[in-house]
Formats: sequence, structure tokens, C-alpha cells
Amino acid sequence: MPEPIQANPAADAEAPVPDRQEMKNILSRNVSVGLFATVFYLITRVGLPPFILSRVSLEEYGIWAAAFVLISYVGMSIFGISNVYIRYIAEWHAKGELKKIDRLLSTGLTITLSLSFLFLAVLWFALPYCVHLFQVSPKFQEIAFILFFTTAATFMLDLSLGAFGCVLHGLQKGALQTVVYLVSITLEAVLIVVLLLRGFGLYALVLAFAARYVFTTVGNVFLCYRALPALSVRLPYLDRESLRYFYRYGVVVQISGILNIFLFSIEKLIAGIFLGVSATGLMDVGEKLPVMASQIPSSLNVSFLPAMSHLHGREGHGEIVKLFLKGSRYLSMLLGIILGFLFAFAGPLMVAWVGKDDRLTVTASILAIFTLPYHFHQLTGPGSAYHKGVGRPVREFFYPVSQALLIVLTVSAGFLWKGQTVLVIAAAVGVAMGLSALLYMAYTSRIVGVPLPSFLWSVILPGLAPYPIGFVLAKITQPWFETLGGNRWEVLALLALAGTIYVMVCGGFLFRFGCEWGEREYLRKQALHTWKSLFRRPSI
Repeated sequence: MPEPIQANPAADAEAPVPDRQEMKNILSRNVSVGLFATVFYLITRVGLPPFILSRVSLEEYGIWAAAFVLISYVGMSIFGISNVYIRYIAEWHAKGELKKIDRLLSTGLTITLSLSFLFLAVLWFALPYCVHLFQVSPKFQEIAFILFFTTAATFMLDLSLGAFGCVLHGLQKGALQTVVYLVSITLEAVLIVVLLLRGFGLYALVLAFAARYVFTTVGNVFLCYRALPALSVRLPYLDRESLRYFYRYGVVVQISGILNIFLFSIEKLIAGIFLGVSATGLMDVGEKLPVMASQIPSSLNVSFLPAMSHLHGREGHGEIVKLFLKGSRYLSMLLGIILGFLFAFAGPLMVAWVGKDDRLTVTASILAIFTLPYHFHQLTGPGSAYHKGVGRPVREFFYPVSQALLIVLTVSAGFLWKGQTVLVIAAAVGVAMGLSALLYMAYTSRIVGVPLPSFLWSVILPGLAPYPIGFVLAKITQPWFETLGGNRWEVLALLALAGTIYVMVCGGFLFRFGCEWGEREYLRKQALHTWKSLFRRPSI
């Protein structure tokens, strides 16, 4: 075994411990920059699926979607490790125990790199069976094998060396990582367009994907060493004390993560197995907008875990409870405004996005079905951050276990009642997703100490208010959309007008009736602070 990494007492003594106001400013900065990055990501991605589908077949697009189902399962092997980094680095940084970060990072990298090589070796021999499982036609089997393996190898690189990004999150330097993220997604989008135009086909997608993560890895390593100049990483290195964090805390988070990742893409897996890879592609297109849109407000969730771990390290339970309740409340309202519009205008949105395409007609119904389930799913984020932040991740099992049981029941009932179709699978999984998320939130609020009626009144109901507003507006504007037919630009213009009216009505309603006086004043101040933060250079 290599020599132990030497402690650095001087660096430990200089570790900053932010006060309450500074902590709020850090959280606000990370959240605001994260929101901006997510919006930018959606802007760069919203036009890609229609562009890709105009140059590849639905089956080829389904292979690409299936590749991400596969790599999500491959990535299960080290999911829990990233949470160990964030949770303990945030706590140790708050306490000034920087020497532990060196040993934890060195141990984690040794584990993840070893597991990555092992899984890729196994995957090489298992891939022919995976290709057969998704019913890929013979003419696409070779390219499916190449895409599956290359995408998995890139993903494993990110899950291993992505530890440096986790360190930045644990140090609450998420704004720094966001800079790298913004450049990388722009690079990927540009490469996809250029390579598709030059006739690379599906290879354009995997080459751009690999370039994005290579750039991200290099950028995060550079920023990590700037943030912690004394950081010392040694490979291979295993520290017994650090290992305990991984197999105690990490294994619990790992198993929970395996279940969550499996369930997050279960509808695509079911569709692919029972109906073929084209059905997987339909699911992916139909879910793309609610998935992307829910990422805007859910970017708050990324900042909750390091903040709650930091507060837990300073024994600030009261502040954690306040962060949980207010974070859930604001998250619910943002989700409601965004996803409520997608639910009400699902049909026109799909026409404006992918055009009038007979192959994709069912995707509008899939979009509408998954809006509320994704709303509730993202709303479980503050609760999961709480359980991890206080060192009790075993509580998270409640959510995936209940969801798995409900999926078995709803999908079986749907197949028996209506048969095996894409819409049956979507509806069955959507119902299970929504119900399990509600049960998990009720379970978590009881543990945190927030009465269930209070949680329903202050968190759930304000988030549901935009849905009926959107439904009424959609009914009013429906005749206008019908007169436009399939003209995408005219539909998009009318959507922009309806969306502006919708946001103004929902925003005004929630600001006046969904917020107390103190919250209205706070939101005014935070809006001003967020605006300034977007144009402030992150400091190291």
C-alpha cells in the first residue's frame, strides 16, 4: 500500500466557516447560476431532437435512446460514491478538516476506476445480448454495439473522474463547475449539428457526447486544484477510514440509487422489451420536454445536499427544517408553472417542436401523461437531500420500493385491461410514479417535523394551482390552434403569446395568494440578487 497522505494542519486551520448570511448568499449564488445553466441547456437542446430525427430513422433514434437506458444501469455501480464525496467534503470543509478530503478522494478514485474497467470488460461480452433484448434489426446491430459500448465507456469516465466535480459541489463551488458545464454542452450541440450535416449519422451523437465529457473532466480537475491548491491525490490508494464512509454511507445510497435509476427509465425498458426499440424512441421523444423542463426548477436540488450537510456539520437542525420547507415550496411553484403549461398545451407544443409527423402523433399524449408525475418526482429532491445530509440515507428506500411495487401492479393491470401499447405503459408508469412520490413526501415531512396538512397546504397545493389555469387557457385558445393546422412557426408564435399570458396570470396569482407578506418581500430581494449573481464572476 502507498505511503499515507500527509496531513496539512496549516491548510486545515485556514478552512473557511461561513456565517449564516454568507451561507445564504452561497446557496443563492449556486441556485441562480444553476438555474441559468439549466435554461441555457434547454435552449441548446430543444431543437436537437427534431433536427436529429430529420437525418436518422426512428429506429436509429431509438437505439440512441436505448444506449442511455443501458449506460444508466452501467453507472449504477458507483452512483453512491458521488454522494459520499459531496456529503462528507461539505461537512469536513465546514469543520476545517481538509486533510480528510485528500484521503477520501484518493480512495474513491481508486475504487471507481477499478470498477469502471471491470464493468466495461463484462459489458463487452454482454452487449450482444443487450442488442438482442431491444429487438434491434440486423442491419443496425453493429452500429448499436459500437454506440452502446462507446457511450458506456464515456459515461464511466465521467462517473470516475467526475469526482473532481463532486469536490467542487461539496465545497459549494457549484458556480465554478457550471462554467465548465455551459461550455461543454455548447461544444456538444455544435458538434452534433456539424457532424450530422457532414453525414456521420448516429456516430455524430456519440462523438459529440464523448467530446463533451472529456472537456468536462479536464475543466473540473483544473478548477478543483485551483480551489484547493494543497489537494493531494495518489493512485492507487486505499484508506481504511475512508473506505468505511463508502461501504456504510455509500452502499446505502448506492442501493437506493440503483433502484431510482432503474425506475427512472423503466417505461423505456418495458416499451423496448415488449414493443421494440422504436417504442423506446417514442417514449424518449414524448418525455423529452417534461424531463428537460423539470430540470429548470429542479436545479435547486443540486444545492440542497451540500447546504444541508454543511448545516448538519454545524448542528443547525432548525435551519435545515426551514430550508427543507421553503425549498420544497418554491420548487413546487416553479414546477407547477412550467409543467402546468406543458400539460395544457401538449398537442400544440409537439407540433411546434417536431412538426406534424404521423410517426410521432402519440408523443403528445405521452408528454401530457408525464407532466404531473415528473412534478412530484422532482419535488422529492429536498427530502432526499435531507436524509443524505443528516447521514440517514436508508430512509430513501421508501420511495423506490413503493414505486417498484406500484409499477408492477399498474403495468400488469394496464396490460390485462387495455393490452400492450405505448400509452398503456406510459399511463401505468406515470400513475405509479406520482403516487409513490406523494407517499414518500408524506413520509419525509413527518420525519422532518412538518405536519402533513401544513406540507400539503404550503407545498403541494400552490404547485397544483397553475394546472387548471393552463387548462382553461388551452380551451380558450384551442379554436385558434386548430385553424393553424401544422404550420410550426405560426403555432410557435401563438404558443409564445399564450405562454406569456399564462406566466403572468400564474405568477401574479401565486405571488398574491400563494405567498405570505414576508415571502413576497424575500422574493423581491432574491430576484434582485439573482439578477446580479448572473453577471458576477464566481470567486475561488
